[in-house]
Amino acid sequence: MARFPRQLFLSSILAGLIFHGLAHAQTEEVFADPGFTNPKIRFNTGRTTNFAPEISPVVPNIPGSPSPWYVAQWNKQDLLRGDKMVTNDRAYSDARLGTPTYTFNTTDGESRLSIFVMPKGNVFELGAKGGSLSPVGGSDILLAANAARASATLDKLMIYSLDIKLSQASVRAPPAATQSGAVLVQVVSGFTVQFADPKSNEKISIFMQLNHAESRGRYDEYRACYPHDRVEEIVTNYSGNLDYRLPFRPTRGPPVHATYNLNQHLCRVIATPFICRYADGRTEPLKFSAAAHDFKNWRVASMYVGLETEDHDARATAPTHAQQGDVSVAVQLSDLHVLRHLDHDFTYAQCAEELR
Repeated sequence: MARFPRQLFLSSILAGLIFHGLAHAQTEEVFADPGFTNPKIRFNTGRTTNFAPEISPVVPNIPGSPSPWYVAQWNKQDLLRGDKMVTNDRAYSDARLGTPTYTFNTTDGESRLSIFVMPKGNVFELGAKGGSLSPVGGSDILLAANAARASATLDKLMIYSLDIKLSQASVRAPPAATQSGAVLVQVVSGFTVQFADPKSNEKISIFMQLNHAESRGRYDEYRACYPHDRVEEIVTNYSGNLDYRLPFRPTRGPPVHATYNLNQHLCRVIATPFICRYADGRTEPLKFSAAAHDFKNWRVASMYVGLETEDHDARATAPTHAQQGDVSVAVQLSDLHVLRHLDHDFTYAQCAEELR
């Protein structure tokens, strides 16, 4: 927590430099309905089809056409569903926003989505309790969407911004359980970024994740590489020095408007060595081809934002699979935008400056 005031100051500087310099820039939205104006959200079934999240055909009884956004749910025992909706549920009222217009809850109380329909823009509140740590991570409830255009390449400056606040934040567990990660809360955004070499047809998919808050206050960099189906799949989790990080505590005040430079994060991905681990136990360094230094060969394909939680370690190597603590968290999200600045080129040559 001691680092928080400095990070807030640096984030405000970054935001000022970006938006004072680009106030009149020509931009395009990378994702449809960026401000969450459509509350008719869709729901993932917890499964995948053809390597993509499977979306339920059941949509909530809300006027209008379905939103391009959906709720992604991974490693969950019970799932939110479009036909399990309650209107004006005062149990989830907020001191600032009032009573949510729509609420979706699981029967086990582990997951919740409340939607506050507001005159100046809807607020989506994701809530989570419990969860389990598996070999690929914890239990997730996320808002997700595919990019609205295939031309969302990173050779143009791309800025991600959103209004975000924690309305609930509680972790109770012995220190050993929190430090091991068996009991943990993370508030994250992630982007699927795809590289295609125009000459060799080499393809690389990166899950480029940004941490907004972490219950331990640790923001360790994480990198992994998993080759499969002739495709290298990379997972990164990095918070830059200028990235805004929420203190892990609830607030009754207004949200924070946070901004993130996605080109800067891709710079770090390309500049940092990766080790790929194969199913047969082999390990090899991942080497990007020269074409990876041309940012027009990289594009944003999809994104997600939300919660990952766990209160026990379900991995085979864990000393115990019993519940080791209690977690409860809720995050409010609104005014989300990913803007591609068409008149501001970004090249690999700028990475040296970005990584200093």
